Amino acid sequence: MFTKYSDNLFADNIHVIIAVFTLTVTFYHVVYWALHSWITRYSYTQWNQNTNSTMKHFIELTDAKRYMYIEYITSLINATICSLLVPPVLLLCTPPPESAQNDLFMGNTYLRNEWCMDHANVYEALGISYFIGYLVFDSYVATCLLDNLYTSNGLQNIAHHAVCFTSCIGTLYSQKYMLTTGHLT
Repeated sequence: MFTKYSDNLFADNIHVIIAVFTLTVTFYHVVYWALHSWITRYSYTQWNQNTNSTMKHFIELTDAKRYMYIEYITSLINATICSLLVPPVLLLCTPPPESAQNDLFMGNTYLRNEWCMDHANVYEALGISYFIGYLVFDSYVATCLLDNLYTSNGLQNIAHHAVCFTSCIGTLYSQKYMLTTGHLT
């Protein structure tokens, strides 16, 4: 299905990397619009029952502010998923015998083994691909749905996405320090 270690990690696993990217973009679009629909329906239901409902604040928001509200929720979902994915990937290094540090506690992990830091594996590439998928989705929301594109916050957001996207693509291309880049972005 895929090659765990390779000198051409990106090229050898391009089909899986593209699949993860595509699924991530699709996943976040579905989650975003499902949340938007659900929260909107829930807010109006609560407000119809009680005009002083705590969901009144959502009803009074402009469309752009509602989009931002939902974007914050999807951002939290992404942060949670990334936080859950990184620790197992840290432990998935299997260096060759000459680079193994079997005598150390956690010796064959990214925390203590330089071979692991210098030789990316497919799980790291898939994690970066997942994050690029989220960046593309979040860029769509920032550029197409929010009204702040030409404000200082909007431009800062676009610059942030461009730096993250460039870093992730460079990391996939160079096949070095993928987890470090993932943490930085």
